[in-house]
Amino acid sequence: MIKNQKMKSRAISLAFVFGMMLVPKMAFATLPKAPTDPSHPGSLVYSYGVKETSTTCLGRATKVFLPESATPGDRYPMVAFGHGQALDVENYRATLEHLAKKGVAASFIPFDTGFFDRDWNRMGSDFAKIASCVAAQFSATIDETKIIYSGHSKGAYVAQVAMGLAPSLVAGSAPKAAVLFAPAGSDRRALVTTDPNTTLTVVFSDKDTVVDQRLSEEIFQLSASTNKQFILLKSYNSTSPRLSADHFWPVTKSSFAGGGPVSAFHYHSSWKWLVGAASDLSNASPLSDPYVYGPMTTDKGIAGEFDDVKRTW
Repeated sequence: MIKNQKMKSRAISLAFVFGMMLVPKMAFATLPKAPTDPSHPGSLVYSYGVKETSTTCLGRATKVFLPESATPGDRYPMVAFGHGQALDVENYRATLEHLAKKGVAASFIPFDTGFFDRDWNRMGSDFAKIASCVAAQFSATIDETKIIYSGHSKGAYVAQVAMGLAPSLVAGSAPKAAVLFAPAGSDRRALVTTDPNTTLTVVFSDKDTVVDQRLSEEIFQLSASTNKQFILLKSYNSTSPRLSADHFWPVTKSSFAGGGPVSAFHYHSSWKWLVGAASDLSNASPLSDPYVYGPMTTDKGIAGEFDDVKRTW
Protein backbone atom coordinates (compact mmCIF):
# COMPACT_ATOMS: atom_id res chain seq x y z
CA MET A 1 0.00 0.00 0.00
CA ILE A 2 2.72 2.42 1.04
CA LYS A 3 4.81 1.40 -1.99
CA ASN A 4 1.87 2.07 -4.31
CA GLN A 5 1.31 5.51 -2.75
CA LYS A 6 4.99 6.41 -3.22
CA MET A 7 4.87 5.30 -6.85
CA LYS A 8 1.69 7.32 -7.43
CA SER A 9 3.22 10.37 -5.76
CA ARG A 10 6.34 10.05 -7.92
CA ALA A 11 4.22 9.71 -11.04
CA ILE A 12 2.27 12.85 -10.15
CA SER A 13 5.51 14.76 -9.50
CA LEU A 14 6.98 13.70 -12.83
CA ALA A 15 3.78 14.61 -14.63
CA PHE A 16 3.85 18.05 -12.98
CA VAL A 17 7.50 18.63 -13.95
CA PHE A 18 6.98 17.59 -17.56
CA GLY A 19 3.77 19.62 -17.64
CA MET A 20 5.59 22.73 -16.45
CA MET A 21 8.25 22.17 -19.11
CA LEU A 22 5.53 22.31 -21.75
CA VAL A 23 3.59 25.32 -20.39
CA PRO A 24 5.90 28.11 -21.63
CA LYS A 25 5.63 26.87 -25.21
CA MET A 26 1.88 26.42 -25.02
CA ALA A 27 0.59 29.20 -22.75
CA PHE A 28 2.97 32.13 -22.96
CA ALA A 29 2.92 34.65 -25.81
CA THR A 30 5.68 36.91 -27.09
CA LEU A 31 5.66 40.52 -25.93
CA PRO A 32 3.95 42.65 -28.57
CA LYS A 33 6.11 44.69 -30.92
CA ALA A 34 5.33 48.16 -32.22
CA PRO A 35 2.18 48.23 -34.38
CA THR A 36 2.78 48.25 -38.11
CA ASP A 37 -0.40 50.11 -39.08
CA PRO A 38 0.70 53.70 -39.89
CA SER A 39 -2.55 55.04 -38.44
CA HIS A 40 -1.83 53.52 -35.02
CA PRO A 41 -0.47 56.28 -32.74
CA GLY A 42 2.09 53.92 -31.24
CA SER A 43 3.53 52.71 -34.54
CA LEU A 44 7.05 53.57 -35.66
CA VAL A 45 5.79 54.64 -39.09
CA TYR A 46 6.25 58.39 -39.28
CA SER A 47 5.07 61.19 -41.54
CA TYR A 48 7.23 63.93 -39.99
CA GLY A 49 10.80 64.64 -39.15
CA VAL A 50 11.74 66.16 -35.80
CA LYS A 51 13.49 69.42 -35.04
CA GLU A 52 14.92 69.68 -31.55
CA THR A 53 15.52 73.19 -30.29
CA SER A 54 15.88 75.11 -27.03
CA THR A 55 14.43 78.27 -25.62
CA THR A 56 14.37 80.09 -22.29
CA CYS A 57 11.19 80.70 -20.30
CA LEU A 58 11.13 82.12 -16.77
CA GLY A 59 14.91 81.99 -16.89
CA ARG A 60 14.95 78.22 -17.43
CA ALA A 61 16.28 76.34 -20.43
CA THR A 62 13.45 74.44 -22.09
CA LYS A 63 13.75 71.71 -24.71
CA VAL A 64 11.23 71.76 -27.56
CA PHE A 65 10.61 69.05 -30.16
CA LEU A 66 8.82 70.24 -33.28
CA PRO A 67 7.40 68.27 -36.21
CA GLU A 68 9.13 68.93 -39.53
CA SER A 69 6.87 68.78 -42.56
CA ALA A 70 7.24 69.32 -46.28
CA THR A 71 4.20 71.56 -46.02
CA PRO A 72 5.19 74.99 -44.64
CA GLY A 73 2.82 76.88 -42.38
CA ASP A 74 1.32 73.85 -40.62
CA ARG A 75 0.54 74.33 -36.94
CA TYR A 76 0.37 71.47 -34.46
CA PRO A 77 -1.02 70.64 -31.03
CA MET A 78 1.52 70.56 -28.21
CA VAL A 79 2.10 68.22 -25.27
CA ALA A 80 3.67 70.02 -22.29
CA PHE A 81 5.44 67.26 -20.34
CA GLY A 82 6.56 67.37 -16.70
CA HIS A 83 9.37 65.15 -15.45
CA GLY A 84 9.63 62.81 -12.49
CA GLN A 85 11.81 63.60 -9.48
CA ALA A 86 15.46 64.12 -10.50
CA LEU A 87 14.77 62.91 -14.05
CA ASP A 88 15.72 64.94 -17.11
CA VAL A 89 14.86 65.20 -20.77
CA GLU A 90 17.03 62.20 -21.67
CA ASN A 91 14.83 59.91 -19.60
CA TYR A 92 11.84 60.80 -21.79
CA ARG A 93 13.55 61.65 -25.08
CA ALA A 94 12.08 58.77 -27.08
CA THR A 95 8.56 59.84 -26.09
CA LEU A 96 9.13 63.48 -27.01
CA GLU A 97 10.70 62.55 -30.36
CA HIS A 98 7.89 60.09 -31.09
CA LEU A 99 5.30 62.81 -30.53
CA ALA A 100 7.04 65.19 -32.93
CA LYS A 101 7.35 62.49 -35.59
CA LYS A 102 3.61 61.88 -35.28
CA GLY A 103 2.78 65.55 -35.83
CA VAL A 104 2.58 66.66 -32.19
CA ALA A 105 4.90 69.34 -30.79
CA ALA A 106 6.37 68.46 -27.39
CA SER A 107 7.96 70.65 -24.74
CA PHE A 108 9.90 69.36 -21.74
CA ILE A 109 8.86 71.60 -18.84
CA PRO A 110 11.59 72.36 -16.21
CA PHE A 111 9.09 73.39 -13.53
CA ASP A 112 11.15 72.97 -10.34
CA THR A 113 14.22 74.71 -8.95
CA GLY A 114 15.90 71.53 -7.76
CA PHE A 115 15.55 68.21 -6.00
CA PHE A 116 14.16 69.66 -2.77
CA ASP A 117 11.64 72.06 -4.30
CA ARG A 118 8.28 71.49 -2.56
CA ASP A 119 6.42 74.67 -3.49
CA TRP A 120 3.71 72.90 -5.47
CA ASN A 121 1.64 75.99 -6.15
CA ARG A 122 4.61 77.88 -7.58
CA MET A 123 5.73 74.87 -9.58
CA GLY A 124 2.22 74.55 -11.00
CA SER A 125 2.21 78.23 -11.87
CA ASP A 126 5.63 77.92 -13.53
CA PHE A 127 4.50 74.85 -15.47
CA ALA A 128 1.54 76.74 -16.95
CA LYS A 129 3.58 79.86 -17.70
CA ILE A 130 6.47 77.96 -19.32
CA ALA A 131 4.09 75.94 -21.51
CA SER A 132 2.36 79.16 -22.58
CA CYS A 133 5.73 80.84 -23.21
CA VAL A 134 6.85 77.96 -25.47
CA ALA A 135 3.59 78.06 -27.43
CA ALA A 136 3.96 81.84 -27.92
CA GLN A 137 7.60 81.67 -28.98
CA PHE A 138 6.84 78.98 -31.56
CA SER A 139 3.42 80.23 -32.58
CA ALA A 140 4.23 79.70 -36.26
CA THR A 141 4.36 75.95 -35.54
CA ILE A 142 2.35 75.43 -32.34
CA ASP A 143 -1.39 75.99 -32.05
CA GLU A 144 -1.81 77.48 -28.57
CA THR A 145 -5.51 76.54 -28.52
CA LYS A 146 -4.58 72.83 -28.62
CA ILE A 147 -2.40 72.27 -25.57
CA ILE A 148 -2.21 69.02 -23.56
CA TYR A 149 -0.70 68.88 -20.08
CA SER A 150 1.08 65.66 -19.22
CA GLY A 151 3.74 64.35 -16.90
CA HIS A 152 5.07 61.46 -14.88
CA SER A 153 5.11 61.11 -11.08
CA LYS A 154 6.14 64.51 -9.65
CA GLY A 155 5.58 66.03 -13.08
CA ALA A 156 2.04 64.62 -13.23
CA TYR A 157 1.28 66.10 -9.81
CA VAL A 158 2.56 69.51 -10.89
CA ALA A 159 0.72 69.31 -14.24
CA GLN A 160 -2.48 68.66 -12.28
CA VAL A 161 -1.88 71.79 -10.16
CA ALA A 162 -1.15 73.73 -13.35
CA MET A 163 -4.49 72.61 -14.79
CA GLY A 164 -6.31 74.35 -11.96
CA LEU A 165 -4.24 77.54 -12.25
CA ALA A 166 -4.13 77.81 -16.04
CA PRO A 167 -7.60 79.31 -16.65
CA SER A 168 -6.67 82.39 -14.60
CA LEU A 169 -2.96 82.52 -15.52
CA VAL A 170 -2.75 81.70 -19.23
CA ALA A 171 -6.35 81.68 -20.43
CA GLY A 172 -5.49 81.80 -24.15
CA SER A 173 -3.25 78.74 -23.93
CA ALA A 174 -4.88 76.81 -21.11
CA PRO A 175 -4.93 73.03 -21.67
CA LYS A 176 -7.82 71.39 -23.48
CA ALA A 177 -6.79 67.91 -22.32
CA ALA A 178 -4.50 66.25 -19.78
CA VAL A 179 -2.89 62.79 -19.61
CA LEU A 180 -1.25 62.14 -16.23
CA PHE A 181 0.97 59.13 -15.50
CA ALA A 182 1.33 57.89 -11.89
CA PRO A 183 0.81 61.29 -10.22
CA ALA A 184 2.76 61.65 -6.96
CA GLY A 185 0.11 63.84 -5.33
CA SER A 186 -3.34 65.37 -5.64
CA ASP A 187 -4.47 68.91 -4.90
CA ARG A 188 -8.15 69.47 -4.12
CA ARG A 189 -8.00 73.23 -4.75
CA ALA A 190 -6.51 72.76 -8.19
CA LEU A 191 -8.88 69.95 -9.08
CA VAL A 192 -12.06 71.87 -8.32
CA THR A 193 -10.88 74.91 -10.28
CA THR A 194 -9.97 72.94 -13.42
CA ASP A 195 -11.90 74.04 -16.49
CA PRO A 196 -14.79 71.54 -16.82
CA ASN A 197 -14.12 71.39 -20.57
CA THR A 198 -10.59 70.04 -20.05
CA THR A 199 -10.66 66.31 -20.78
CA LEU A 200 -8.73 64.35 -18.16
CA THR A 201 -7.03 60.93 -18.31
CA VAL A 202 -5.31 59.60 -15.18
CA VAL A 203 -3.16 56.46 -15.45
CA PHE A 204 -1.94 54.26 -12.61
CA SER A 205 -0.16 50.90 -12.99
CA ASP A 206 -0.79 47.65 -11.18
CA LYS A 207 2.79 47.15 -9.89
CA ASP A 208 3.48 50.69 -8.70
CA THR A 209 4.94 50.56 -5.18
CA VAL A 210 6.27 54.14 -5.12
CA VAL A 211 3.07 56.20 -5.03
CA ASP A 212 -0.41 55.33 -3.79
CA GLN A 213 -3.22 54.45 -6.18
CA ARG A 214 -5.59 56.52 -4.04
CA LEU A 215 -3.91 59.69 -5.32
CA SER A 216 -4.86 58.87 -8.91
CA GLU A 217 -8.36 57.90 -7.84
CA GLU A 218 -8.77 61.19 -5.95
CA ILE A 219 -7.75 63.15 -9.04
CA PHE A 220 -10.29 61.23 -11.11
CA GLN A 221 -13.06 61.65 -8.54
CA LEU A 222 -12.47 65.28 -7.51
CA SER A 223 -11.54 66.93 -10.81
CA ALA A 224 -14.11 69.38 -12.13
CA SER A 225 -13.56 67.94 -15.64
CA THR A 226 -16.85 66.85 -17.12
CA ASN A 227 -15.20 64.14 -19.22
CA LYS A 228 -12.59 62.15 -17.35
CA GLN A 229 -11.26 58.62 -17.14
CA PHE A 230 -9.12 56.48 -14.85
CA ILE A 231 -6.98 53.81 -16.53
CA LEU A 232 -5.36 50.99 -14.57
CA LEU A 233 -2.39 49.86 -16.64
CA LYS A 234 -1.85 46.11 -16.33
CA SER A 235 1.44 44.25 -16.45
CA TYR A 236 2.04 41.77 -19.27
CA ASN A 237 1.51 38.57 -17.29
CA SER A 238 0.91 36.03 -20.06
CA THR A 239 4.07 36.80 -22.03
CA SER A 240 7.58 35.48 -21.90
CA PRO A 241 9.29 37.43 -20.56
CA ARG A 242 6.69 39.12 -18.40
CA LEU A 243 6.73 42.92 -18.32
CA SER A 244 5.95 44.57 -14.99
CA ALA A 245 4.08 47.88 -14.91
CA ASP A 246 6.02 49.51 -12.09
CA HIS A 247 6.23 53.21 -11.25
CA PHE A 248 8.87 53.93 -13.89
CA TRP A 249 7.19 52.34 -16.91
CA PRO A 250 6.79 55.72 -18.79
CA VAL A 251 10.57 56.31 -18.73
CA THR A 252 12.24 55.53 -22.07
CA LYS A 253 15.85 55.51 -20.84
CA SER A 254 16.84 53.79 -17.62
CA SER A 255 17.23 56.09 -14.65
CA PHE A 256 18.94 55.69 -11.28
CA ALA A 257 15.65 54.23 -9.99
CA GLY A 258 14.57 52.13 -12.96
CA GLY A 259 12.57 52.35 -16.15
CA GLY A 260 13.46 52.08 -19.81
CA PRO A 261 14.16 51.12 -22.48
CA VAL A 262 11.27 51.62 -24.92
CA SER A 263 8.82 48.75 -24.62
CA ALA A 264 5.29 47.56 -25.34
CA PHE A 265 4.13 49.96 -22.61
CA HIS A 266 5.08 52.88 -24.86
CA TYR A 267 3.73 51.52 -28.15
CA HIS A 268 0.43 50.38 -26.68
CA SER A 269 0.00 52.75 -23.73
CA SER A 270 1.66 56.15 -23.16
CA TRP A 271 2.46 56.97 -26.80
CA LYS A 272 -0.94 55.74 -27.93
CA TRP A 273 -2.80 57.86 -25.37
CA LEU A 274 -0.76 61.03 -25.86
CA VAL A 275 -0.89 61.01 -29.66
CA GLY A 276 -4.56 60.02 -29.52
CA ALA A 277 -5.42 62.94 -27.24
CA ALA A 278 -3.57 65.35 -29.55
CA SER A 279 -5.27 63.92 -32.64
CA ASP A 280 -8.64 64.38 -30.98
CA LEU A 281 -7.90 68.09 -30.52
CA SER A 282 -6.57 68.46 -34.06
CA ASN A 283 -9.69 66.88 -35.50
CA ALA A 284 -12.00 68.99 -33.31
CA SER A 285 -13.88 65.82 -32.43
CA PRO A 286 -14.14 65.57 -28.64
CA LEU A 287 -13.89 62.07 -27.21
CA SER A 288 -13.95 60.39 -30.62
CA ASP A 289 -10.37 59.16 -30.94
CA PRO A 290 -10.63 55.38 -30.53
CA TYR A 291 -7.11 54.94 -29.15
CA VAL A 292 -7.55 57.05 -26.04
CA TYR A 293 -11.31 57.57 -25.61
CA GLY A 294 -12.77 54.58 -27.46
CA PRO A 295 -12.55 50.83 -27.94
CA MET A 296 -8.76 50.74 -28.49
CA THR A 297 -7.96 52.54 -25.22
CA THR A 298 -7.38 49.36 -23.24
CA ASP A 299 -5.91 47.24 -26.04
CA LYS A 300 -2.43 45.97 -25.11
CA GLY A 301 -1.50 44.56 -28.50
CA ILE A 302 -1.91 40.95 -27.40
CA ALA A 303 -4.90 38.64 -27.37
CA GLY A 304 -6.59 38.22 -24.00
CA GLU A 305 -4.88 41.11 -22.17
CA PHE A 306 -6.51 44.47 -21.54
CA ASP A 307 -6.10 47.43 -19.22
CA ASP A 308 -9.03 48.56 -17.05
CA VAL A 309 -10.85 51.86 -17.56
CA LYS A 310 -13.67 53.73 -15.89
CA ARG A 311 -15.17 56.89 -17.30
CA THR A 312 -17.70 59.59 -16.57
CA TRP A 313 -19.19 59.35 -20.05
